[in-house]
Amino acid sequence: MAILTSKTELTTAALDDWVHIVDRSDTTSNPAGTSKKILVSNLLVADDFWVRDTSGSPFIKPKNAGDDLNMLQGEIYTIDPTNTSGTKSYQIVQTLTGAGAGVEHARFELKGLHGGSEKTFIDYTGADDFLGFKAKEYIFNYDPLTSVVIVKDFSNAIAPDSSISTRQFTGLDDNGIPNQVIYAQVETILSDNSMGNEFAKHIISVMEGGSLTEYMNLNGLLGVISVAKVISGITPTESDHLTTKEYADTSLANFGIDFFFNDTVSDIGGIYHDMTDAVLGGVESTITTSGLAVGNDQALGNFATLSGSPGVTTFNKGLYEVHFHAERTAGTKTVTIYYEVHRYEVDTTETLIATSEISGLVTSKSDFTLHANVLSDVDVADTDRLIIKFFANVAGGGSNVDVSLYQEGDTSSRVEFPTTTEILSDIFLRQDGTKELTGAWNAGAFTITVQEDIISDISGTDGYINSLDASDVERVRFDTNGDSWLIGGNMGFGTNAPTVMGHFVGDMIQDVHTDNVSNPPTDAELDAIFGTAVVVGSGFNAYIDDAAGGANFYHVASDGTNWFYSEYTKAV
Repeated sequence: MAILTSKTELTTAALDDWVHIVDRSDTTSNPAGTSKKILVSNLLVADDFWVRDTSGSPFIKPKNAGDDLNMLQGEIYTIDPTNTSGTKSYQIVQTLTGAGAGVEHARFELKGLHGGSEKTFIDYTGADDFLGFKAKEYIFNYDPLTSVVIVKDFSNAIAPDSSISTRQFTGLDDNGIPNQVIYAQVETILSDNSMGNEFAKHIISVMEGGSLTEYMNLNGLLGVISVAKVISGITPTESDHLTTKEYADTSLANFGIDFFFNDTVSDIGGIYHDMTDAVLGGVESTITTSGLAVGNDQALGNFATLSGSPGVTTFNKGLYEVHFHAERTAGTKTVTIYYEVHRYEVDTTETLIATSEISGLVTSKSDFTLHANVLSDVDVADTDRLIIKFFANVAGGGSNVDVSLYQEGDTSSRVEFPTTTEILSDIFLRQDGTKELTGAWNAGAFTITVQEDIISDISGTDGYINSLDASDVERVRFDTNGDSWLIGGNMGFGTNAPTVMGHFVGDMIQDVHTDNVSNPPTDAELDAIFGTAVVVGSGFNAYIDDAAGGANFYHVASDGTNWFYSEYTKAV
């Protein structure tokens, strides 16, 4: 009989190859056991093992559906779904679902012992495209010689309907030992955990100078986001980026206000017309220059801001953009237009600041937008005005031309004046009342409603309310039902058409004095009560009930020099 070592060596065994084996449980042939043969496929565990899927799928599968691949302590792999061979130190579970190519899903679970019982540490579910790390602490990019991050998760109940989840990021020291320094922490706190009433807070903290510092708190209970640190934008010009102070300052520095052209002749005379910081609502107007022959720099029209406007001390550098409407209304020569930006001083001195580019050909009525670039800031007095001057360049053959500029109506012809927020204080009225008006306030056809007193306080003169009707007659109403009026110097009580200075329609009540006087009262007594007849003036009258006794009742009056009285008789 040949010995085993003399046999031909087989380097690869097929699952249906036979192997010699001694069955120690069968002592029929020998007390030590009986020789038998066994298939390689049955060598590890006779009833259960993993085989390649013969359907062509690149997976392996258990011979018996539902079996798990278990790992006992050590390096032995076995199929032991019921743990009959002892305590498992870790276990890999694979489950295939789906039938047919392209619809397969897999689930992979890595389990291990934790506190004497089985715990799933990693769970990948292909059907849900879900990967779960169930451990409270895990390490990314582990290398004991480099800085790494350890993630720790904590979940604790803090109230019957509340919970807190904390994730901490710590590191390892140079020897690969966790140093327990918390580099960052994320807390999610869920409050009132009842369906439809949940609120949560999400708190982000990082290490700063050796201390864990809260940077952001997203508070769903209050509906606010609290940021404890400065947020710096990266690209503030992008719509979804945070801005920066520098960008905001630059934007405000390039603040602009529009001055709209109209055909009202300016108070500085000449061929100047007004431009105002508000649209006046007028119908479209036209300024026409006629009979222009060939030549450049021919004046078309000038526009000036109102006195005291723009009221700034600097004409800022930047683009002075003008939008205007123009037309060649007669003639055939070619026409182009440009404008100049000037500074106008109170002594009528004009200084050219910038000149625009030249427009395209002006033929039929069209709108144009041109720009004049002021290269550097220009210091001005706050009384200086802004001037825009239009010029025409006429060329070519044909007949002389008429050129019209249009403003108001639907044209929105205007200049955009680049400035700073300084102009807001000069043009707009402050809500806090710290800015005085610099001119008459015309409210137009609108009502001004106040809930406090209207006080006229003019130093050195009497205050007054001046209200004129369409006929320039002074007319002031003092009540809500229209029965008390001051009209043309006559005061009406109970009438809206007073005919004398004091016109009463209805009863009148006058104060009654109760001083103790003689019967009849003397001149000296009346002087003591009211002042002298000269002081109170002619027409003064009053009533006296002597010592409030209800017996002697006097009506006294003054002619401006003397006192007079009459005594009334008590009715019975």
